[in-house]
Amino acid sequence: MKIFISQKILDLTSEEILKKRQSAVKYVEENYTEASILETYQPNLYSKELKNKEVKYLAFSVNILASADLLLVVGDISGDRISEFESAIAEEFGIEVRYLKDEDLPQEPVTHEED
Repeated sequence: MKIFISQKILDLTSEEILKKRQSAVKYVEENYTEASILETYQPNLYSKELKNKEVKYLAFSVNILASADLLLVVGDISGDRISEFESAIAEEFGIEVRYLKDEDLPQEPVTHEED
């Protein structure tokens, strides 16, 4: 099974995006046997200098989405047009879509520094 992870990227840093993505990858590893995760995060495609960056990123993601068996939508994507389009395209073309809330993702243990 090929899994496409969709998540909000609008107004987030690369670190924030990757942290959530890593939690989603861990979720997939724990809940889907024999699954492969499609590589969808390409920070260079989303540079601030690029003209029509959202269109370029959407074209990139739809190309990968075409080979997915499952679109896993992670967290609240409201207002993130790319993730919203990915979901709509998957639903329209018969790709299974599952929605995960942030609280469904594995959380890293909280560590406390000692004084």
